[in-house]
Formats: sequence, C-alpha cells, structure tokens
Amino acid sequence: MKSIIYTVFLLFICVCYSRAQNQLSDLNLRSVISNIQVPWELRWGPDNWIWATGINGKIIRVNPETGDQKTILESIQGLERTGESGMHGFDFVKDLTEQLYVYVAYTYRRENSTIALRVLRFRYNSALDVLDSPVTIIENIGAGTTHSGCRVKLLSDNTMLITAGDGRIQPNPSQNVNHWSGKTLRINLDGTFPSDNPFPNSPVWSWGHRNHQGVCIGQNGIIYSSEHGEQAEDEVNILNKSRNYGWPTVEGYCNLPQEQKFCSDSNVKIPITNFSPTIGIAGLEYFNFDSNFIDWKNSLILTSLKGNSIHILKLSESGDSITKKININLGLGRLRSICISPQGRIFIGRSQGDHYGSKDNKDNAIVELTSKLSKSEDGNTRNNENVLVTYSETERTFTIQPEPNLIWNGTLYDVSGSVITRFANNIGAKTYSTTGYNKGFYIVKIEINNKEFSKKILIY
Repeated sequence: MKSIIYTVFLLFICVCYSRAQNQLSDLNLRSVISNIQVPWELRWGPDNWIWATGINGKIIRVNPETGDQKTILESIQGLERTGESGMHGFDFVKDLTEQLYVYVAYTYRRENSTIALRVLRFRYNSALDVLDSPVTIIENIGAGTTHSGCRVKLLSDNTMLITAGDGRIQPNPSQNVNHWSGKTLRINLDGTFPSDNPFPNSPVWSWGHRNHQGVCIGQNGIIYSSEHGEQAEDEVNILNKSRNYGWPTVEGYCNLPQEQKFCSDSNVKIPITNFSPTIGIAGLEYFNFDSNFIDWKNSLILTSLKGNSIHILKLSESGDSITKKININLGLGRLRSICISPQGRIFIGRSQGDHYGSKDNKDNAIVELTSKLSKSEDGNTRNNENVLVTYSETERTFTIQPEPNLIWNGTLYDVSGSVITRFANNIGAKTYSTTGYNKGFYIVKIEINNKEFSKKILIY
C-alpha cells in the first residue's frame, strides 16, 4: 500500500505542476529563422552563431539574435536526396593551430546504385566565410532512403562516433558485426580505426541498432542516444563499447519471452527509458545549467517527430537512469534537432516541411525556447513580473515578494488540486506560516496585472 500511495503522490505532482508547461504558460517561443531546408542538425558554433545542416545539402550559419543567415556550403555534389536520405549530422574539430574543420555525414549512390553514407571533412575558410577543401573520411556505410541515421559526435579522446541505421537493408545487418550498418561506429579523425575498438581493423563500436537519430554526452562521459523503434517502442540508450542493443530481435525492453532469451544469450543492453507507442524521437542534448529552466538541470532534452513535443528526461545523480519525464507540447509539428548554447539557451529545429510533413521549406524553422521564470543572483526564482517566492525551513514560512506597489492575488493548492488558502488584494511582500501543513509539494499560483504563473514549493 505504501508504494501505491507514493506513486499516486508523484502522479499528482506531475499533473498539477506540469499542466502549465504543457500549455506553454511558463514558456515563450521565439522564431529565430524560418523558410530553410529541414534543419537536420543544429550546433552552437565557435563564433556564437547557430550552424545548421539542411537535408538538401546546404549548411548555414544563423545569428541567434537577428536571424541573419550566411550560407557557407551551397550543396554537395552527388548527394542522394530521396525520402529521409540527404545531409545529416555534423560536428566541429579544431586542430592545434585553431583551424576549424567540420565533419558532416550525407548519403550518396554507389556505382551499383545502392545508397551509402559518407563522412566528409571540410575546412572552414574564415576569410571567405565558406567551407572548402573536402576530404573523404569514411564511406561505403550501407544506408537507404530511410533508416540512415545519422549523427556525428566528437569524443574527448579525439575520436568520433557515427550513428548508422540499418538502412532497411535485407537481410537485416544490425547483428552482423562485419557489416557497418545498424551500428555505432568509432573512427579516428583521419578516418582510420582506433586500435581499442572491439574488433581489429573495424569501426564497429556497438551493434544491434535500428535507427539511432540522436547522440549526446552527459556527466562523467556517459554517451546517450535516442533510437527509433518500429512501432512498439522508441528507446533512449546509454551507448557502451562492445554492447549489443538487440535489434531486430529486440525492440525496447527485454520483456517478451523470445526477447528475454536473446538478451541473456547476447549481452543485450536495455534502454534507460522507452516511449510506447513510438513517437519518432530524434535530436538529443544534455542540459546541466543553473538557468531559467529551474527543473531541468541534469536532464536530457529530446525532440520528437510526432506529438509536437519535446521531452525532459530528468536523470539520476549517477546519470544511469531516468527519474522523471516531462512532456511539453510546443504546437510546432515535427521537431528534428536541438542545440544548447554554452549559457544554457535552447534552440529547436522544426522540420515540419519534410517529406512526412508539408514538404514546404517555409514550414521549417529554428525556434528559441525561453522560460518566463528567471533566477536572481541569490538563486531564488522570479518570473517576468519580478516576483520572488522563497521558503524558510527554519521559520516554516514562505514569502511572496513582488515588485513594490504591485497588487497581487494568490492561491495555494496541495498536490490533489485542493485549495489550501487564498491571498487577496495584497500589496508588496507577504509572509505566510506553514505550521500545521503536511510535508510535501504545494503549488502557489499568483496573479499580477491579469497574468498568472505557478511556483512549486516543497514544505519539509
């Protein structure tokens, strides 16, 4: 009975507190730029602009304040653009002279007419503001019009990960470690294969993948990925060297009899969370900032191609499990990519104009997500009307402190949504005793100038 009560308690917290976020009442959306190619990958550049790959082969730099754009690569000769194929992920590398290079993945047709992935390295020519001097780093990674992946991620040891989908190739290659499709690949920056990879003279690092579309690095070097399931379960995984992720025998958790035997026999690593039914999870980044997004520190932020939503996946302290999920419906259609600045600003790539959407570039965009809550220098939480809400454990009181001379009304709710007390026609700061209140979470809603916002309070 105790565990059942605890579960219901957490559910009420999510319903009461997350409802405003789902309705965007605590969030703002600002369009940075629209009418662009599908923004498959977004990265915060060393110039403090957003760099984006377009699925049709264009790479642009975008001023995050004004939306001004500079095209630094118009196209790639031989790029195959059918279905989901095209230009995909990229990452930055600087050499010892501070020369900037861009490693970018795209699909092309081989002489036998099959589709494959290739990774090129471009030099950024800052004088001309273009990418030039392309060099092939790795190619002949079997791909297709769908399920090609593909993200590219630089690691701290100066090797690079490439997420390669199974390409719908038949027979399915994901369990064949001699085949590069359906794998996470790890290469040196010159395209050679690290000697400590699982197999000699091979880029294969992990296998059993269907189509992992996001990859990021969290605390302690943990590598996370987001992967499309077929119909039943999308997966968020921790990627480890030499591990099998189960596809095509296993989708999601090892919870079916035929999956359990395979998982036991094949050392399958199960996801840290799943989404069922599938929602087309895509771009993934790690968020760990003391910023305006007060509940999101130490979380994964995940975009999805279904449901108009981003998903905040709160991590445990160790980073090896998910403790809470928050779904936020942005109302923007298909969300492909995400970029987080060094200051914790969040930008989302909208791909509503892709082949599953409107097929019109005017519906693609880069959007900044901002919070209506902000943190003051003392670490407490304020909203745009400069209201401070604090709780004192020693005094067992909470204080609501708006700007001087502002008239405000408030209501305190418990986690079941029942009204505990109301505060009417107040001016300035007010302090209220919590003596006699049960320990736990409460929601205070405050109305100022016909605007309402919510703050969660933990009384303990």
